Amino acid sequence: MSHQQASVKLNQHQEKLTLEISRRYPFRNLSSFDYLRLDSSKIKSISFIWLDQILHDSQDELDQIIQPFHWNFFDQISNCMSFIERQLREQRYIFLIVSGSIGNELFLSGLCLIKQIFATYIYCAQLGSHLNWSQKYSQIRGVYNDSFKLAQQIKRDYNQLQNSLHITETDWDISSNTTQQNKVSLNLIQI
Repeated sequence: MSHQQASVKLNQHQEKLTLEISRRYPFRNLSSFDYLRLDSSKIKSISFIWLDQILHDSQDELDQIIQPFHWNFFDQISNCMSFIERQLREQRYIFLIVSGSIGNELFLSGLCLIKQIFATYIYCAQLGSHLNWSQKYSQIRGVYNDSFKLAQQIKRDYNQLQNSLHITETDWDISSNTTQQNKVSLNLIQI
């Protein structure tokens, strides 16, 4: 098979995958917003997002690294993509942990939102099958099956972001925590 034939076959596969994802996960409220034109001088905060259909909790070392922020957990692609779009509109840096199979679907689909994420980490049990496809995307910082190594990479990337922006932890607008705090407040009011 020639390089051109392989390229055509890959494009056909991506088109099929994009169609399949859009059928399985009808994205609500996604728009044609130009994420490449975000004004980096106005970036207010960071969002830490975890998309996995199995895991719904993080380990202490991952929680400690991102303090005062918290993880936003999602198990459905459509809900996660809508949340990511809102975060991008608020011009937040996004750190995303995703399982290998979901990550593969998202990146092969070519969704414009995925290209705007600051850092993505693949966290899965089977490294081998996800190492090849993930190397093609600069926003993927690595494929991990060890939470300690994952935590170390997130810490390096988080520190690098802070250093490049000359921001200390106390300078960040941590309004991203208000979502969780509002949920807790509403639950207390209802009791």
